Amino acid sequence: MSVFDYLLTKSKLKIMADETPFWINNNAKRSFIRKCVLSFPLWIKTKDFQFLIDEKKRIEQETGVKHHFDHIIPLTSERVSGLSVPCNIQIIPVRHDMAKGNKYNPDQIGMFDED
Repeated sequence: MSVFDYLLTKSKLKIMADETPFWINNNAKRSFIRKCVLSFPLWIKTKDFQFLIDEKKRIEQETGVKHHFDHIIPLTSERVSGLSVPCNIQIIPVRHDMAKGNKYNPDQIGMFDED
């Protein structure tokens, strides 16, 4: 499951009205899901991410390596809170994503380039 699965406008509006949907409250990852849902601006739509979804599939097929969608500026960290918008998403190998966690360092952008 990717962060894009949480792009649900109705759920976001309920959370904003302090009425967390039942399906979120009953999930073990409820805190993360709530943050994901709230990180999508109301004007963003699933189709805005389609090119990233297609690109991730292409990369995984070509390399045989599993990749994740990663927030360049994390949803939550000590210093910043990013949004789920296309310009804040990068596609990186799972092992790099797991090593990075939700830490943010302005110098980290591009640190995983393999040039």
